[in-house]
Amino acid sequence: MLLADEPTNHLDLDAVTALEELLCNYPGTLIFTTHDRRLLKAIAKNLLIFSGTKLNFFPGPYDDYSNKQISTEYTEATADILLIENKLAEIISRLSLNPTEKLEAEFQSLLAKNAFYCQNNHLDLQNSLH
Repeated sequence: MLLADEPTNHLDLDAVTALEELLCNYPGTLIFTTHDRRLLKAIAKNLLIFSGTKLNFFPGPYDDYSNKQISTEYTEATADILLIENKLAEIISRLSLNPTEKLEAEFQSLLAKNAFYCQNNHLDLQNSLH
């Protein structure tokens, strides 16, 4: 077993390339910490991810983990936006029957929240749903 803590720190490109080749060919178990995504993508077959006080295991390479994270974030953001848009539709129907200042204020608040979610998550659900 080989343990390495930030093995590419303070190395030039040639040294990083040589180290990467050596680590790829290492026959045993390699456990390393790194912020070097290039090394992570080239070497890691499974990941242990520190998240706050938890340690999570991911059975796959970094690209798979990264894609899963993006997909999960998009799904959660999409669900939040859809919930807001459902509430907006309900308020619009209530406003058409019995408009009140309270409903109008709630409508404006939800519109602002919807715009914020879409902008911060780079989503345009109106175009993706139709």
